[in-house]
Amino acid sequence: MAVAALIGRELPGTTVGTAIVSIHPRHPNALAMQAQTAQAAVGGRFELGLGLSLPEIAAGYGNTHPRIRYLREYLTALRELLHTGAVDHTGETLVAKSPTRSAMPALHSPVPMLLATSGPLTLRVAAELADSALPLLTGPNTLADFTIPTLARRAAAAGRTMPRVLGMVGGVVTADVAGARERAAQQMNRYGEMPAYRALLNTHSDPARRAGFARRQARADR
Repeated sequence: MAVAALIGRELPGTTVGTAIVSIHPRHPNALAMQAQTAQAAVGGRFELGLGLSLPEIAAGYGNTHPRIRYLREYLTALRELLHTGAVDHTGETLVAKSPTRSAMPALHSPVPMLLATSGPLTLRVAAELADSALPLLTGPNTLADFTIPTLARRAAAAGRTMPRVLGMVGGVVTADVAGARERAAQQMNRYGEMPAYRALLNTHSDPARRAGFARRQARADR
């Protein structure tokens, strides 16, 4: 977030943000204050991209709560903080209270919350609680067949406007194209070695599996 604020200061008129900040090592109160500081530093052009992370990463920070339940409570508390500057939340997995109001002066709109998504559970949370969705490792076919229809359906059921969908594309400015490709492959290959991401990639790369997954989710919604 600090780096995004520094970049935003140097690039007037450009929206900057994070993709992504893990929620586990940061309490909502602390995250809200840091996000509001970044928002003030760039004149209202900061967007906060959040992610649930893998179970082993959450456990590494000592968080063994049910993941989606914790995510829901976290976003509920954080949204209240970003919109009002205060929160009084006591849930099953999270306690967040505000002894004092922490909102910045009313110079800018609330910091938008962007949620990293992949499967139906995180898409539902994004549709119900976030301002935008950041689909991970998701190509255009999956976006069209599964991601966007799921978000639209879940948002309509919750009485909300469908969140924006932001496609993430990595890039690098370099004269060493071959070296950049090699480094990118090294960094991306690790996703294929993680069971959760491997299953996600398998689903996205197989049209029949992707369509079947979408049909099962539609039936579950009904």
